[in-house]
Amino acid sequence: MKLKFNKYILIPILIITGLIVISFYNFYKPYYKFIDDYNTIKENCYEKKNVNHYVCKLPYYQDENNLKYFIENNDPYKKLNELDLYTVYNSIVENETYSVLQFLSPLLIMIMVVGTLHQEYSSGMFKNYLTRQSYKSYLKDKYKFVLAISLIIPISLIVILLVSGILTGFNTKIASSVYSIAVYSEFKYNHFFMYFIGFLFITYFMSIFYANIGLFCVKKTKNTTLAIIMGYILFLIIDIIIYVVIYAFILYKFLNLNVSEEIFNITGYFFTDTKINLIKMLLVSFILQGLSTFILYKFYQNKQEVIENSEKQNA
Repeated sequence: MKLKFNKYILIPILIITGLIVISFYNFYKPYYKFIDDYNTIKENCYEKKNVNHYVCKLPYYQDENNLKYFIENNDPYKKLNELDLYTVYNSIVENETYSVLQFLSPLLIMIMVVGTLHQEYSSGMFKNYLTRQSYKSYLKDKYKFVLAISLIIPISLIVILLVSGILTGFNTKIASSVYSIAVYSEFKYNHFFMYFIGFLFITYFMSIFYANIGLFCVKKTKNTTLAIIMGYILFLIIDIIIYVVIYAFILYKFLNLNVSEEIFNITGYFFTDTKINLIKMLLVSFILQGLSTFILYKFYQNKQEVIENSEKQNA
């Protein structure tokens, strides 16, 4: 279906785009900032031997061995050239500003879906559509809209991958220094594209799940902002039930089962370090979207009830 953009869709897309831009800027900023410092030290202390320069007066650079070691092992141009696609991508998604989407993506998806469809529902406009198509066909069209909106987070991951590739020249050779950084894991780096494709599906399924939760609240209030807030609160309640009640109390404390905590933290479904957790996240996200879709269909199945509720909101 053709996606019609409005403020509810454009603003979240601009926010996501802004997070990507800021993340890349913050990631590369230390590298380029260090270039000036490195060149100053190299030119004045190493090449010109200018002992009167304020930097060269520092005790560390007065020692020739220290100075030589610094010059040979801290060349920022070399470090930039050594950056690989995997490290840049994982760093952007996990450590930089973009990572706040773990918590923001449910709200942004609900703003796009609930904001758009609630206006149509509470105004009674959707009844005009029902004069030209069946109710079942109308529901299918709206769900196609949900599926289209749910592609936005996965597309943002693809954009990050492509930009990371362009900036690194699609370098996949891993420097020895990478093995000690926080984002490194053997599974993510050795099976990167399996990992990447897995999370495209996970974020897609979770986006459908977020949208479905929000749509439960469309019938509950005639205020669009309130419907969005209610949807986000409902998501937080579900998140607490899954993590605190099911995982912490039932599985961990009561049944004393040694299960992965990561699987029950559905706000953290953006990255993992193991293949088994990736598979589990994929399975859980698929079940969540499937179950919520079925319940949502039942929730809106009665055409007459939906129309009467809309008329009450529009009264």
